[in-house]
Amino acid sequence: MKAKIKEMQESLAKKYKENPLARAAVIKIPILGDSIDEYLKALTERKLERFFHTKEEYNEEIIKELESHPNSLRAIVMGPHYLHPKWVIDRRSEREDRKSFSRALRTYLEETPPHIKRDIRLIIRNSPRYSKYLIEKSLVNPEEVHDFTHEMMGKLDNLLKLESFSFCCADVGYYENVIITDNSYFEYGRVTEVTQIESFYQSKDPDKIKMASVHFDKVFVANYKGKNEEIARLKQFIMSLKHCLNEDS
Repeated sequence: MKAKIKEMQESLAKKYKENPLARAAVIKIPILGDSIDEYLKALTERKLERFFHTKEEYNEEIIKELESHPNSLRAIVMGPHYLHPKWVIDRRSEREDRKSFSRALRTYLEETPPHIKRDIRLIIRNSPRYSKYLIEKSLVNPEEVHDFTHEMMGKLDNLLKLESFSFCCADVGYYENVIITDNSYFEYGRVTEVTQIESFYQSKDPDKIKMASVHFDKVFVANYKGKNEEIARLKQFIMSLKHCLNEDS
């Protein structure tokens, strides 16, 4: 019952936020208009924004959003972790005892039906932190390096068959990163290149989502070098992991 009430409140808040005519009509209600308007505005702000206290809570909400199969996705990712072999994702999940964002993202990409036109764009930073985290977490043993990069290349080739999927390789910075879908805007940041992510935030405000999507697309277009060059750059980065991981061993 509580879940149903919460759902109704969120629906009311969204409709009120999106409809200027509704707000104008509410204000005109004699005596109670201003009070009702203030209440609905407060409800809107409370339900459309959320700050997470832990990475786990934030991670769960993003995975839930991906599992709802949104029609559009915009995301900045540290490296091509969504191409990891299943055994690497399983290894990390078992050690950290939580659901995998990498698995959820790849499942979302792989399960995009060919007949459904989705709009998916990733900015892949290929940050030095990505290879460092592979080494620090001991996710790939020396004897597994060849299989690791080979399987990533295979995953990439399969995803390239999706017409609705495009990416560019550009390090747009570590200060804040975003994930944007039809229904949600997620933001997280870190204080330095090598620290863990923090300051987890989600907004369901349609205006915020639209504004963030437009800005993301401007950054994407400004950095996009063309499909063939982006593929070559990502494949070159994947192959460079061989050297990094072998050197560490």
